[in-house]
Amino acid sequence: AKLLYMAERKRIRVATLSKEQFMGRARTEAAQGVIAYCVEKKPKDIDDLLLNPKAFLVALDGVTDPRNIGAIVRSAEVAGATGVILPKHRSGHLSPSATKSAAGAVEFMEFGLVAGIPTFLQKANKAGVTVYGMAGEATKSLYDLEKSSAATGPIVVVMGSEGKGLSALVRKRCDDLLKIPQVGKTESLNVSAAAAVTLMHLSHLRL
Repeated sequence: AKLLYMAERKRIRVATLSKEQFMGRARTEAAQGVIAYCVEKKPKDIDDLLLNPKAFLVALDGVTDPRNIGAIVRSAEVAGATGVILPKHRSGHLSPSATKSAAGAVEFMEFGLVAGIPTFLQKANKAGVTVYGMAGEATKSLYDLEKSSAATGPIVVVMGSEGKGLSALVRKRCDDLLKIPQVGKTESLNVSAAAAVTLMHLSHLRL
């Protein structure tokens, strides 16, 4: 009733669908009874994202699960990141499932689409942007970073795919590889959980 009232006030047209019609259009298994059609989110120019002196970018190297993408976008927005970089191929994008998992963060986050993450990182290197790759086998801890220009200046944080992590070429393009120290016996955190830990720590350093 509240949604209907708000839609009426905003002069938004509302249509009632049968269950079959609704599920055919929802493109997600958990739409919770409401579908909203809105203007497509347009990607921002990559140069504009990189040349921001306060750039705090998150690049996703082969992350395919839309729920992970949405959760990472949510963490990035909460941490104050200035943009999320997605490759055009071999990656998930802003699907309805990803948008739902982001819990509204998509509306406040800038996005950049690139042909490939390695090429983007090469461009970041040339622009003087520090690139950190998150890798479980890295020797340097995330918590070894100090409140210095390397952490508080323009940076890109790269998160790898759910199975293989960072690709070999992406690793080479990183200025430093970092790990999240673990105590338990489980191999690693889920990529979205790892992103949340990483981004919130960096956000604290950048305050």
